[in-house]
Amino acid sequence: MKKLLTIWCMIAALSLFQACTKEKLVTVNEPLELDENSPQYQRYMAERAINFIKLYRFDKLGNTIDRITDPDIKAEVMTLYNEYRKRASEEALYFVTPGNDTLYFIPSITGRPAEQTGLSINFVPTTFDLQNQRNIINSRGMLQGFKIFPNVESVGFLNSLATGLKDLEYMPKLKTFNWEIMTSIMEAAYPDEDVITPTKLDADFSKNSNLEALSLNYIDIADMKFPTNKVKTFTLTYGIFNSNESLDGLAANDVKILYSKPDRTDMVLKAQNIDSLNLNLSLYPTVYTLTHLDATGSNLLKLDVGTQQVEKLSLNAGLKKLILNGNQLTAKPTLPSGLEELTLNGYSLSDKDLSAAGGLKKAQLDGSFDVSGLVLPQSVEQLTLGYGNKTGSMDFGYLANLKTFETNGGPILSEMPRLPSAVTTVNLFGFDITAANPTLDLTQLTNLNFLRVYTSSATPVTLVLPANLTEQAVSAGMMSVNGHDGAIILPQGSTIVNAPEWLSDYVYIGNLW
Repeated sequence: MKKLLTIWCMIAALSLFQACTKEKLVTVNEPLELDENSPQYQRYMAERAINFIKLYRFDKLGNTIDRITDPDIKAEVMTLYNEYRKRASEEALYFVTPGNDTLYFIPSITGRPAEQTGLSINFVPTTFDLQNQRNIINSRGMLQGFKIFPNVESVGFLNSLATGLKDLEYMPKLKTFNWEIMTSIMEAAYPDEDVITPTKLDADFSKNSNLEALSLNYIDIADMKFPTNKVKTFTLTYGIFNSNESLDGLAANDVKILYSKPDRTDMVLKAQNIDSLNLNLSLYPTVYTLTHLDATGSNLLKLDVGTQQVEKLSLNAGLKKLILNGNQLTAKPTLPSGLEELTLNGYSLSDKDLSAAGGLKKAQLDGSFDVSGLVLPQSVEQLTLGYGNKTGSMDFGYLANLKTFETNGGPILSEMPRLPSAVTTVNLFGFDITAANPTLDLTQLTNLNFLRVYTSSATPVTLVLPANLTEQAVSAGMMSVNGHDGAIILPQGSTIVNAPEWLSDYVYIGNLW
C-alpha cells in the first residue's frame, strides 16, 4: 500500500510540473505590453542614457532622452548630459571612426588644456605607466579636437591607431611633433590588427608655421601636407615614401629617411626647399635599392646616400656635399663643378676619374677601396682615408694643393702613402699596414705645423722625418693611446730617421697593447 501511494504521488507531481511548464511557455510567447510611462521604465531609460553620457558616447543616445517623460528624471539626466557635453568640449579629444562613431576621451594632464605647453599621450599604457591613462581610447579614424590646446608647443603620440589628424591649425605655437609606434606592444595589444604596415596618415600641418621638428614612425607620407615654413628637421623611420611627389612640398634644413620603403624605386626629387637629404633605407635583412635617384630638379646642398644602394645617380648643379655608396653604381655620376666635399663609401666602377669636380676641397675614402686609377681634382685640400681596406697605389703626390692628410676609423693600408710637399698637417691615427718593411717618408714635407702618427699594426715601421721639423708641430699632435702618450706611437722594432734630440719626449715605441 505504501509503495502504491508513493507511485501515485510521483505521477501527481509530474502532472503538476507539466501544467506549469505549459503555462510558462504560453506566457513567454504572448506579446509583452510595456508602459513607457511607468517609474520602472523611466528609471531604466535614465540609467541607459547616463551610461552613454558617462562614456562620452553621445552619438549612442539616439532618442533615449526624448523617451524620458518624467520631468524630475529627465532634469537629472539633462543636468548630467550638459555637464559632460561641456567637459567634452573643453577637455576632450575624440576619434571619428570609419563607421562615423564619435569616441571622446580626456587626456591625462595636470591643469586645464589651455594652460598646457606639451601634450604627450600613450595610447597603449603599460603596467609601468603609473600616471595614466585609464580613460584613453585608441581607434582607427580621424583624431581631432586640438582646438582646446592653443598653447601647446610639443606633441608626442605613442602607439596610436589613428589614420588621420584634424584641427592641427588650432595649435599655432606647435614646434615639435613626434609620432612613434612600438611594434611589440602594438602586436600584443591588437593581435587582429595590421599594426606593422605604415599608416597612410591624413594630416595637414600647412598652417603650423612655427613647427621646427617633425618625427614620424611607421607612417606613409603620401597624404600628408607639410608646413609652408622651413622646419629644422624631418625624420621618417620604418615608413613608406615616394608613392607621389609629397616630399617635394616639404621645406626643411635636414631630412632623414631611415629604414623606409620607397613605393617606387625610381625617385625624382624636385624639392626646392630641402637643404640636406639623408637616405638610409635598408636594415638587414631588408634591402631597398634605388634604381635611379634623380635630384637634378632640386636645390639640395647636401646628399647622403653613404649607406644606401643606388644604381644611377643624377645630381643638381648646386650640390655642395655628397656622401655616396658607390658599390652598386652602374654608371658614373656627373659630379657638379661646385661640389666641395665628397665621401665615397666604396666604388664599383672602373672609371675613377673624378677630376671634373673642379671645386672639390675635401675628399674621404671609406669602406673597401682600390685606389689604383683614382684621379681627384687638383683643388683637393684635405684627403681622409677612412675605415676599411685600401689597396692599390697610394701615390697622392699629384695633389699639388693638398694641405691636410689624415686617417680615421682604423683603415688597413696596403702600402704607405706618398704625399705632396704642400701638406702642412699629417694626422695618421690608428691605421694598420700590410706591406712588408713599410716606410713612411715625410722628408719632403718641409712646412709641417701638425704631426701625429699612430699605427695599430704590429709590423715595425720606418718613419723618415723632414730635416726642419719643429717641436711646435709635434707637440700639437700629442695623444694618449692605451696609456701611452706621444705624438708618434709606433710598434716594437720601429725606427725613426732624422729624429731631433728633443723628439724623445714625444715618442713611444714598444708594445701597443
